[in-house]
Amino acid sequence: MTVPVEPSEELSQPNLASITDPGELLERAWALEPLAFWSERAAALDRLDELLRMDAAPSPPPGRDWRLELLAERAIDAGRMMRLEEALELVGQVLREADPSCDIARGRAQLAAGQALAWTGTEAAAQEADRAFADAAERFAALGNRDWQGSALLRRGYAVWFQSVGNLPRAELLIREALDTYEPGSPRIPAVLSYYADVLIDLGEFDAADQALEEARLLAERDGIRKALGELAWSKASVAAGRGDARATERLLREAERETGDS
Repeated sequence: MTVPVEPSEELSQPNLASITDPGELLERAWALEPLAFWSERAAALDRLDELLRMDAAPSPPPGRDWRLELLAERAIDAGRMMRLEEALELVGQVLREADPSCDIARGRAQLAAGQALAWTGTEAAAQEADRAFADAAERFAALGNRDWQGSALLRRGYAVWFQSVGNLPRAELLIREALDTYEPGSPRIPAVLSYYADVLIDLGEFDAADQALEEARLLAERDGIRKALGELAWSKASVAAGRGDARATERLLREAERETGDS
């Protein structure tokens, strides 16, 4: 679950033409990703692509490669739109060309690889996805980027071990590790708690699932994430259905429909 929220005023300003720093454009694209502001993110990446094509970008510092970092972000977005072959082709290009010191380009490319492979749907692809996510998480930990590390752990737990393999205890362990990894206040946490609840529901741990969803609801209300409230209500209905409580399930489904309609 990716929950759109209002970006800060700084992120909302349409002043990309004045930005000539590739690092600033990448930071903008990274900040917009968890907010699901895809068109704004694409615009920042397009501006970076323009600078590179014009040969107007300054040289990157050691361990950075503007072009390969751009390709890694394009791979992430291609995978999100289910253009899996394109995503994996871009990943392959990054991993072939990136210096071993380029942890950002390599880590982000591995994140894209893991997601595309997890959605491929075969056992062999799931194993490759697990390795890609593990490598990404290790690189992000070395960079000290807890948000990216948490994202890699979450996707490894949910996309690989929950959705593809069906190993619920392993999925629960990895998603719990992701929750412990994210920086406090990360905008990703309500969504992660919702994913966590999905696994807990299938494990039959309904009280723990309710607790996770209530924590997510409080965070969503605090941060004004209206869309999350409807999605969380659907998850609460799943908990009630798992408990066999038909009346609560019906009530929560009506609440979910109202929240979804209002968001």
